[in-house]
Amino acid sequence: MSEVLTGYKLKPAPYPCNPFTHVSFYQGTDCSGLRVVVKQQDFPALTLEGVREQAEKVMTAGLEQAAVQHPHVCQLFQVRLVVTGQSCSVFHVLEQMETNVGQDIEERKKSNRPYTEAELWSFLQQVSKALAYVHSRGVAHRDIKPNNVFRTQETYKVGDFGEYWRMQRDPTTSTLKGDGRYFSPQMREAHLSGGKYDAMKNDVFALGATWLEMAAFVPPNTCISFEETIRRLPYSQKLKDALLLMLAAEESQRCAMDTVNSMPQQDAVQQKKKTAKQREIERVEALRVLQEQAAKTVRAEEMKQAAAGAGQMQCGVCRVFAA
Repeated sequence: MSEVLTGYKLKPAPYPCNPFTHVSFYQGTDCSGLRVVVKQQDFPALTLEGVREQAEKVMTAGLEQAAVQHPHVCQLFQVRLVVTGQSCSVFHVLEQMETNVGQDIEERKKSNRPYTEAELWSFLQQVSKALAYVHSRGVAHRDIKPNNVFRTQETYKVGDFGEYWRMQRDPTTSTLKGDGRYFSPQMREAHLSGGKYDAMKNDVFALGATWLEMAAFVPPNTCISFEETIRRLPYSQKLKDALLLMLAAEESQRCAMDTVNSMPQQDAVQQKKKTAKQREIERVEALRVLQEQAAKTVRAEEMKQAAAGAGQMQCGVCRVFAA
């Protein structure tokens, strides 16, 4: 590492919720004492053309993020490409944050600590402000999810612009990027049968799905339905209405990111009617019910898939005897 990145004191670092085999992380300081984290992406066994293509993609994404100077976007200090034969490695040097929202959600679930309404609105205000600014530059993130929003104390920042898309003449595209659990219906349809989707509106949907996961403690793909899950949330009607606007199935009915950023926050009068302890008890119970429903949905889907597999095996046996 020292021979690749000079001027840094680094050591290997565990990274929460890291599902990637060829991604490593290091943390430390630069020569001025600034705390940084280094993300190393390895792309082994590529063809020469593949190395060039991957290098161009990653370097362009890094430069795009570095160009975005915003208080709620993770600052990228340096991007370095190292090519060795038919493989390459890309190093991103970023400001170090405490954790990400995905890890926060898991820790809060384990300790039974739901977000307060004020905490949820604070998250939305900060992240939507960053994304509204990014959209104003003609760029869509396309991979908004809990693991790509980082936190230090009460400050949230958007990171990982690796799947970004720059608008040309209109905001629609057909290329598929990101995590399928946070796809809008239009992006999912494009994945299944082709077509285009609005990349900016897809970011709004993904942010809404992330916000819903923070509020309900269940991944969006395990909800019985967004409407039913939102209806049962132990939060104000204003928060529920904001979620419904962001998660609208039709793009034409889904709000834009600058609208999200200007949404009115919680009704302070309504919040004061109950004590903090009463609100916490209600939130814990409501989230317990939502998690039970999500678990039932997952089990039902697993049984459905198992039954389909058994049917295929039975048909196969019949064909063998018939032959």
